[in-house]
Amino acid sequence: FDGSILENLTMGKEFDEERLFKVLDITNFSENIAEFPEGLNTQIGPHGQKLSGAMMQKILLSRCLLKKSRLYIIEDVLKNVLMHEKLSIFKNVFAFLQGSTIILVTKEPQLLAM
Repeated sequence: FDGSILENLTMGKEFDEERLFKVLDITNFSENIAEFPEGLNTQIGPHGQKLSGAMMQKILLSRCLLKKSRLYIIEDVLKNVLMHEKLSIFKNVFAFLQGSTIILVTKEPQLLAM
């Protein structure tokens, strides 16, 4: 939605700042944010007009990981991310969510093999 990167990540809800920065590192989105002079306060416009498809998908995954849960359902969220980066991200996601149940819906055999 129209707003800042931070507003899109948190959906206006309270959040743990330490977990936020950890999640941004896990999804490799912190590297993208560093490219913007206003960082997390960068306005992205309606429907994420100022971001690439891969960046928007990283926002969706980061938003999911921000909330602590015992169950995570993740469905082909990183379609526009290159495979080598996707594998790195999911390796980090699986380590971060250790102890939680993860249902991964994907057509990518490389991810299922992890």
